[in-house]
Amino acid sequence: MWTSTFSRRLLGALLTAAVASLSSKSEGAIPLSERNALISFYQSTKGPNGAWKVDTNWCKGGSCAQATFFNDAGTECSWWGVTCDGNQTHVIKLEEPNNQLVGKLFPFIPITDLPQLTTFNASENSLTGPIPALAGLTNLTEFDVYNNQLSGPIPALSSLTNLTYFYVYNNQLSGPIPALSGLTNLTEFVADTNKLTGPIPALSGLAKLTSFDVYNNQLTGPIPALSGLTKLTSFSAGSNKLTGPIPALSGLTYLVYFNVDYNQLTGPIPSLSGLTNLTEFDVQNNTLTGSIPALSGLTYLTTFDVHNNKLTGPVPALSGLTNLAYFGVYRNQLTGPIPSLFGLTNLKIFYVDDNQLTGPIPALSGLTNLTYFDVDHNQLTGPIPSLDALGSLDSIHLEWNHFTGLIPSAPPNLAPGSSALCPNPLDITPQPAIDPAWETATGWSAWWETSVPGSQCDLLFIDAFQ
Repeated sequence: MWTSTFSRRLLGALLTAAVASLSSKSEGAIPLSERNALISFYQSTKGPNGAWKVDTNWCKGGSCAQATFFNDAGTECSWWGVTCDGNQTHVIKLEEPNNQLVGKLFPFIPITDLPQLTTFNASENSLTGPIPALAGLTNLTEFDVYNNQLSGPIPALSSLTNLTYFYVYNNQLSGPIPALSGLTNLTEFVADTNKLTGPIPALSGLAKLTSFDVYNNQLTGPIPALSGLTKLTSFSAGSNKLTGPIPALSGLTYLVYFNVDYNQLTGPIPSLSGLTNLTEFDVQNNTLTGSIPALSGLTYLTTFDVHNNKLTGPVPALSGLTNLAYFGVYRNQLTGPIPSLFGLTNLKIFYVDDNQLTGPIPALSGLTNLTYFDVDHNQLTGPIPSLDALGSLDSIHLEWNHFTGLIPSAPPNLAPGSSALCPNPLDITPQPAIDPAWETATGWSAWWETSVPGSQCDLLFIDAFQ
């Protein structure tokens, strides 16, 4: 019943528009077909309140919630969100972001009845249903419908040769990503947080591509070759079901952000040499093997996360990475020593736990921003170094190693119950000036105790005290 009433109202509005257009003598009037497309777009997205949040000039007498008729032919270029060309004869932009649009996009009259459209933006609304067919909009450069509730497939894009920006993220879109070949002007493709399936299409030939984001979907198959994408700055395909190796990254000298975490990727991490603009590299939670590649020269690197893989070999040198803030290589099969941390003044989080590392903890002096330091579950030896300079340290985990000697003074800002020193064969000789702070930090009345039976720091010393 509602659909029938809606259709009759829409037909009446379009007939009124046609009469108004025929009676108009304005030389700048847009074609009747474009006027009708605008009216249809409004009618199908006005929602239960009968109006958008802002609809200035669309209707006579103020808001369309109270008005009976749409405004006269020849006024369309002044309607809120509508932009026309210089001659005021064609609609080139339709932009209604965050305007309380509810309903479906162009269910009665196709969006292609706006053939000169360059920009369409209906993002951050409550739209449902499918994305309409876009074939034929050869002038379209920007398409934004992100943060809605749209469903169904992404339509064919191959004829949109001027398309530059395509944003459909945070919807409920399904089906495959369409072919992108031939879109030589495409700069940003963002379709993350949907329900897309199938493979990532070939990206070869997209020489202007700077950002590609399909994070948090259900995509399968391999990551396509990225060679030749010399302007690529961001590639995000994490939280999918991708398989196969990470492709070569050499030559991507503008690459800033690379994330393929939470997939089923195998094989080695490719060389990162020459990626001098790389800031964040995240390949955690895959099944990657081989060694961690050299990180030297990556002076802008702030985040490096490869944890929970099957990586082997040593932790690479970190010297010169003065912007490094997060370093996570835990839950692998790494061997050898922890490298020098000297000069890493921006380091906040350092996680190398659950490996097979040996040797001592390097000097930690100068790491004034260090907040979390986890080296537990390794085979580290030697004394615990001075922690006096670590004024920002919130948590430290040293348990399940082979550390010896007396414990040093606790850093001043450790959170209560956030740290662990045992089990380790440490000397638990009482140090009245030091022990109370560690007892607060570990959450135990004696810092050498733990919740695991038989895992105290030195059972012989405990037996003696008992």
